[in-house]
This record gives sequence, structure tokens and C-alpha cells, in this order.
Amino acid sequence: MTENKNIVIWVAGKIGRGFIAELFFAENYQITFVDQSESLINELNRYRAYFNADRVDKYKNFELVQHLRDKFIGEYGSIACKDIHCHKYGGPFDLTKKVEAELFEKAGAHGEKGETEVVANAAKWTIEILTDEFAKN
Repeated sequence: MTENKNIVIWVAGKIGRGFIAELFFAENYQITFVDQSESLINELNRYRAYFNADRVDKYKNFELVQHLRDKFIGEYGSIACKDIHCHKYGGPFDLTKKVEAELFEKAGAHGEKGETEVVANAAKWTIEILTDEFAKN
């Protein structure tokens, strides 16, 4: 059975519709954009024109996104939350269900080694990737 993977990206600026969208697009997510520019959103959602940069920028962005993706895969085995939950806690949690949300918290979700660590790693890796890229230029 094929899993439907969807994401909503709030604010479709250059990072949202470029860097962030490419990361999820590479993992076969169906992307929906939300932004204050109705014409931009209509164009993005109608044509699925996720990447508006010129060809050189597009491939550079994709390369940088791949570095971040590779770090997630190396550390957690995936970029998907449910897979990261399996890696960290032994199974996924449906956080829309109160009982599972409570179990998620008891498992240490927001403790030092929980999801706070995942978010901190994402920020750290992004800064490292961008710093390395800026140092090259």
C-alpha cells in the first residue's frame, strides 16, 4: 500500500518554495503552499512550480538540501517524523490522539534527548551547511 505523504508549507518565499519544498519533494511529499500572495499560491498549486530559481540556483539549492537530508538519514534513518519516532522511541505516535500524545511525552519527547534534540540538530546542521557554502564563496 502506498502511503500518502502530505505537507503544508506556510509562507512560500524563496526558502519555503525552494529549499524547504525541495527537501520534501525529494521524499515524494504532496506539497500545498500557503502565503499571503494569492496569485503566487495559485501558480504554485496549479502548476506545481515548486522551484522558481534559475537553473544554477536550483541545483545548488537541491545540493544543499541533499546535504541536510543525508544528515537526517544518517542520524535518524529518515526525514519523516513517524520514522524518527520509531528510531528514537521504538514506534510512531499519533499525536492527534490524547493517549498517544501522553505516551509520547512520557517517552521523553520534549526532554533533552527527545524532539528538542531533533530540532536542535536540524538547526545546527542547516547552519553548518550554509556556513560551509558561504565560506566557499
